[in-house]
Amino acid sequence: MNAIKRHPIFSAWIFLCVFLVIGDLYWTHLLRQRVRREQGSLAQKTREKDQLLEITRSRLEDFAKPQAVSVAALTPSPVDAIPRGPLDAFIEIASTKDALRRLAAEHQVVVPADESFGFASHAHEGPQENQLIAVHRQLGLIQLLVEKLFAARPSKLIAVQREPPDLVRHDGTPESAPDFFPLDPRLDLRVADVIEGRAVRLEFTGPTRVLRSFLNSLAEAPEPLVVRSVEAEPLQTGSKFAVVVEQIESVGLSGLAGMTSGRAEALALWSAPHPSGGTNPSSDLFDSPEILQSPQIAAAKIEPTDRVELVAVKREPYRLQLVGYFGAMDNYTGTFVSPGSPETLFARVGHHFESLGLALRKLGVETRAGPFGDEVTPVATLWDERTQQTITLVGRARLLTDTPLAILRLAPLPAKPREFRTGATFRDSDGEWFIERIQLNPAEVVIVRQSPAQPSPERQVLRPAMAQFSSASTDLVAADHTK
Repeated sequence: MNAIKRHPIFSAWIFLCVFLVIGDLYWTHLLRQRVRREQGSLAQKTREKDQLLEITRSRLEDFAKPQAVSVAALTPSPVDAIPRGPLDAFIEIASTKDALRRLAAEHQVVVPADESFGFASHAHEGPQENQLIAVHRQLGLIQLLVEKLFAARPSKLIAVQREPPDLVRHDGTPESAPDFFPLDPRLDLRVADVIEGRAVRLEFTGPTRVLRSFLNSLAEAPEPLVVRSVEAEPLQTGSKFAVVVEQIESVGLSGLAGMTSGRAEALALWSAPHPSGGTNPSSDLFDSPEILQSPQIAAAKIEPTDRVELVAVKREPYRLQLVGYFGAMDNYTGTFVSPGSPETLFARVGHHFESLGLALRKLGVETRAGPFGDEVTPVATLWDERTQQTITLVGRARLLTDTPLAILRLAPLPAKPREFRTGATFRDSDGEWFIERIQLNPAEVVIVRQSPAQPSPERQVLRPAMAQFSSASTDLVAADHTK
């Protein structure tokens, strides 16, 4: 201490030198840490660049290969080959679309020039990070189904649609809207924590043998593929088909052996039809050419009447429909209409529709996916006193029953169409007719006229000019929702 007091300037200089040395050492340490971090970041970016170059090089090599496509090369990608990022997924989707176009040319299947096979929303970019797994599995399923469909040689592929990815709702933009379709919940086999899966809708044209061959190939597939609906519309040549296929996989069960068994029975269901008799062959199930029948069957055929025209057969709407709402939260007023009544009905929770036998138990709003994104939709819960069931009405979605209605136009034609139920009667110039049976698919109505002057009833079978064959309806059907 005395030396410091005797030499203050020298002591201060010593302390300053020590401080500078310590500061220089600390600063050097910080610089070395920063250099190490920068080197690590540079090495990571170099690896990513090398991986990207390798992926791009392999894809370019694929594009440079001959145009012949191996069917085996179109099998679904394994789960462990999930793309590492949106760029990898974009390249995978683009490569798959090109391969499927080449496969269509090989099998002489007409596809639209801009066909995207359900991935128009990824024409310029890959899916988001949280969609990679879902989109990758959808791509594999579409590869498999389109391969099997092309092998059946349809005339034309009209559209391929998939469900919106599980983790992100569909944004509803015009570019991506054609990609998706909503699977009817009544057709869905998935069960939370037990069975998972994904569904694809294929629309194509061709003769019935194409549909039969395609369905048989699905029954023979090692994967559990379940056909959930088949829609068919006859054309001048062949038919237009829409098939919804759901791929399912076990999550909480030991296996799906019970669900995948019975494939022989499935194949038997889609075997070729037997001839209708006689020396002339019969037409196929959905083919539009005139049916060639034996003379005995042709003589027994009932010709439709020209006094009554069947316009269509449809399901009867439920007797109350929800069309809107207004008011404050937790105090909404619902707007309802009743088919056949010109009045607009307003009701709150607790209201009793006495003439309809319905009581309004709940009324609220929910956010639901619509054709252009999420929409706020009113939802009403009714108690049906006639059937002792709980019924749910959704705004702007018509609820239909299972009761068929016949839309008839009576002579003199053309006249205003009228609706009839089974058992109804009507009169024309020839007497009184009774509606004996109404059939939805295919559309058909049987009418009967009884007269004292006739020894036996006169029956007429009515069919619309262009019968629509369909196994599913886009409208909601009233179902049991008993609590």
